[in-house]
Amino acid sequence: MKIKNLIALTATISILSACSSIPSLDSSSPDYRKTMSFKAEPDQAVLYIYRTRLSDFQGTVTSVDIGNEELGIFPNCVHRFELPAGKYNFEPNGFGLFAIEEELDIEMDNGSVNFVELHHNSRIGIPNVSKLTAQTQADFEKVMATDELCVTPIKIISK
Repeated sequence: MKIKNLIALTATISILSACSSIPSLDSSSPDYRKTMSFKAEPDQAVLYIYRTRLSDFQGTVTSVDIGNEELGIFPNCVHRFELPAGKYNFEPNGFGLFAIEEELDIEMDNGSVNFVELHHNSRIGIPNVSKLTAQTQADFEKVMATDELCVTPIKIISK
């Protein structure tokens, strides 16, 4: 009986320490309020990338490439990126040797706010799929209400 309790305790501590290692903003912080305002400065574009609870590979940090920049994306979190206006190609980094990575091209104007969902599908016997999908603010707000995504620190990207 003691071994079962020890295993349960170890598993609980491991899960809690993994969750606490994701950097997230307190709801009272200025950056949290800025993230949840869905507003951009007039001289930049804003990109939100998020993963819902329906995405596979929940225990892992994944990434999205924007040119030479690799952006870490945490599970069950939303990320706000502030970047110069322009045309961008976003490429998810999938799981597995033959993973299918469905890219997304977006042209972002100064002052624009864009929402993208990163979704991973784990499949047995055939390649996994990682897909980026453009979403609306209303779509994102529904996800925030149901999944209670964590909000990560804002990242500024220069071209």
